Amino acid sequence: MNYELLIGKAAACGAGSGYKFAQYHNAFQIVGAADTTTVHCSLFTVHYSLFTIHCSLFPFIFSVFLSLLMRNLKIYISYRGTAYHGWQRQDNNITVQEIVEGVMSRIMNAPVTVHGCSRTDAGVHARRFCFSTIVDNAIPCTGLVRAMNAMLPGDIAVLSCEDMPGDFHARFSAKGKEYVYVVNTAPVRDVFAGDLMLHYPYRLDEERLDRAAKLFVGTHDFAAFCKAESVKLHKTTVRTIYDYSVQRNGHTVTFTVSGDGFLHNMVRITVGTLIYINEGKRTEEDIERSLTTGVREYAGITIPAHGLYLNRVFYPEEGEI
Repeated sequence: MNYELLIGKAAACGAGSGYKFAQYHNAFQIVGAADTTTVHCSLFTVHYSLFTIHCSLFPFIFSVFLSLLMRNLKIYISYRGTAYHGWQRQDNNITVQEIVEGVMSRIMNAPVTVHGCSRTDAGVHARRFCFSTIVDNAIPCTGLVRAMNAMLPGDIAVLSCEDMPGDFHARFSAKGKEYVYVVNTAPVRDVFAGDLMLHYPYRLDEERLDRAAKLFVGTHDFAAFCKAESVKLHKTTVRTIYDYSVQRNGHTVTFTVSGDGFLHNMVRITVGTLIYINEGKRTEEDIERSLTTGVREYAGITIPAHGLYLNRVFYPEEGEI
């Protein structure tokens, strides 16, 4: 057997594998070496070749492993928006998103980004706000809910958490939302709920306003019911309203509206328009004119934010639509 040739091929194999076999080559280049030494040398080289192949596959295998660990979570929270400048993260103001991300990042021991179902303005509240987030932590949902509620401030609470398919997104998977605006018509304001409802110590004709609210139902161009400087930010100002009702319970009058989407300040302007109708400053015909022409002057005022709640979000898997 030509041992030099055999060992030379082994060395070439080792070099081709990316491993610096040359430094070991002289130790084996002995003419007439035992067959077992040659076999061991060959096996040694083959093993390193396989090791190199395995190393080249490691990034792919690791990425697959990580993808199996990644979880897409759907989390519902409620919050009292009084102390916050809305949901969305801002550079110079405290927001609900900032607080939630900070708590989750500490729990996960890694940066966490969450995606909300909607943007709420400063002072607006939420009863069932949904956000989604992708994490690589195996903490059970029940444990995450307990941990977050233990660390969040008292005006934010986690209601539920569940694992979702990878394509779920709190905003883009939503098929609609429901908002509620609460008005307190008692002659004396409630000092314990002043930031949770609008105090309007006058008579509201809820039956008339309920009939007028039905004029908003359907698919319309709601440009007249959008904050003026925000109109151009929307691709379209056409929205579909599923239902709009006005109901009384004692001194509390509740405006409830659901639809496939809402423009900036849209709910607050529709409520302001209905209150103007109650005061005789607008008519039902003005609602129709505003929807037809898009002229802001036909609509009413933008009512204060503190009476508004994001009540719930509609998702196909929940069967609410």
